[in-house]
Amino acid sequence: MNHLTGNLLVFDSFTQTFAEDARICEILSPDFETPAFDKLVPSWNTTTPHGTSVEVFASVRHAETGAWSTWHSFGLWGATIARHSGSSEDEIASVDTDTLAVKGEANGVRLRVLLRRECLDATPVVRRVFATIRCAREPIDPVVLPAPAASVRLTTPAYSQMDRHPDIGRVICSATTMTALLNDRGEDLLPEELSAANFDYVYRGYGNWSFTTAAASELGYRAHVQYGSFDLVRGELAAGRSVGMAVHYSSSPDGDHPYLENGAARNTAGHLIAICGYCEEDGVEYYYSCDSASNGDAKCLRRYRRDQLDIAWSGRILYLVDGNEQKERVFRRVNASLTPISGAEYALEADGAPVSLAPDFVT
Repeated sequence: MNHLTGNLLVFDSFTQTFAEDARICEILSPDFETPAFDKLVPSWNTTTPHGTSVEVFASVRHAETGAWSTWHSFGLWGATIARHSGSSEDEIASVDTDTLAVKGEANGVRLRVLLRRECLDATPVVRRVFATIRCAREPIDPVVLPAPAASVRLTTPAYSQMDRHPDIGRVICSATTMTALLNDRGEDLLPEELSAANFDYVYRGYGNWSFTTAAASELGYRAHVQYGSFDLVRGELAAGRSVGMAVHYSSSPDGDHPYLENGAARNTAGHLIAICGYCEEDGVEYYYSCDSASNGDAKCLRRYRRDQLDIAWSGRILYLVDGNEQKERVFRRVNASLTPISGAEYALEADGAPVSLAPDFVT
């Protein structure tokens, strides 16, 4: 049911489907009345088989003039395409990768979804679209779960991104964090697999928040980005659900960013970590984290002071992942082998069949 709860819009009640021979299907939301906000980040839960894609748009109503912005696209999403973010600007708002910024404040939102298919025997499915909103002038609090436990320590797996392939290891914190969250829920994934699934071919990076949660949704999960609070984090942890948190910090007091004692990275202007518990000791509240910036899996588990983490928390961004609700998966593993041909040249076979790769496959 379409609703706004705290700072999270959920659009999941729609009946539009593809016409019999149509290649495009458009879905429009009703107008959402909202508190005043100046930032919006969307998420979507989809299934996009080969040859299909989904594009999400938002339009916002300026709080002062009442005028609506144009439709701002967040790019083209698909599990098997060269997915890419978008950027756009008009007199009311602009989009940069995964975030819409309002020029002033807005108090209304419309959402639009375009589903595309190249042929009629494969159809994309959108289960829901989210949009989380934030106001710098006056916080919009998220709705939280009832009183959580006094302390929680989940058995979330910890992975070092630094142990992965050197070409990508330093820049896959988002995918590594999501891998920890999903494997905490029973999956058996590698950070490289999530990295391949959330890569943005225009941004040329792995840090698109909306794409990271969309990748989780392609595995059947209800996943979204939300501007959060520590109460929301504690509620999720008390319910047994680890969360992802965007941070920026320095591990020394004289660093370039907010000081985070025991921080895994020396200096990071933008990073994602998994939060897997909390406790209180001698009147100080701490949060347990699987911080992938550590050198080695065994060093990833950290304990951070809440007061320091509060300052290091970038934009209050969280990744929230609920239960698996969709059995159909687009991503799948196949058995593959490399057979030497000559010198550094190999033949690739998958499921017993040869695979032809484009000349620029590894560029």
